[in-house]
Amino acid sequence: MAIGHFVFAKVWRYLFITNVYLSDDFKKVIFKNIKDEAKEFNCNQIIKCSTYNGITDIVIEENENKLNFYFMVNSKENLKNLSV
Repeated sequence: MAIGHFVFAKVWRYLFITNVYLSDDFKKVIFKNIKDEAKEFNCNQIIKCSTYNGITDIVIEENENKLNFYFMVNSKENLKNLSV
């Protein structure tokens, strides 16, 4: 049952949670991992934004590659600026 919950409920995403920040003008999104390594993207690069079980999954297109980032949202206000 624990393995099923890990796989089917996508609990594995907790292992990849990053911190997310928006620029003051809300045009850039910055993802920082545990080591404080930052990746910065324009908000118009976001192609998908969805939330499931409290974890938001963002898909960003960079140089024809799709990158996934996972984070926990602390309010609905954060999501309104990221919606596609």
